[in-house]
Amino acid sequence: MTSANNLVNALANYYYPQSEYYYWMGHSGISYIHTVYPFANFPGFAGPTNYIFVKRHSDGSRQPLYIGQSDNLHLRLKRHEKYLSAILAGANEIHVHYLSGSKQDRLDIETDLRHEHITLLNEQPINGLAGILNALAYPSN
Repeated sequence: MTSANNLVNALANYYYPQSEYYYWMGHSGISYIHTVYPFANFPGFAGPTNYIFVKRHSDGSRQPLYIGQSDNLHLRLKRHEKYLSAILAGANEIHVHYLSGSKQDRLDIETDLRHEHITLLNEQPINGLAGILNALAYPSN
């Protein structure tokens, strides 16, 4: 019976892993809690969220590659123009903030985070040369 219980627990942990959380601070000083998922195994939440494509380095540090928002993250990821670029840049986590309200709230959070963090893949002029500097600061492992 023990081996059957071990199998059930292993399957439960595979399909419903214990959540890890990470706080990203915006330029305003506000911290936003994000649920951390493996990049290749996101469960496909179909609601409105803010999200970050992240490269977690071997030393545990995290590098945001892309910061965005969506009214339906599941559909957005299926056709995301930066998904392949994020994989090529080493994305291994997706961080999802579920607590944003309206579309304006999501845009405000996205902007606050983009003003604070240098990303490789965001193209908005907020970052300017930041993407290049970020690539130099965090060379691929």
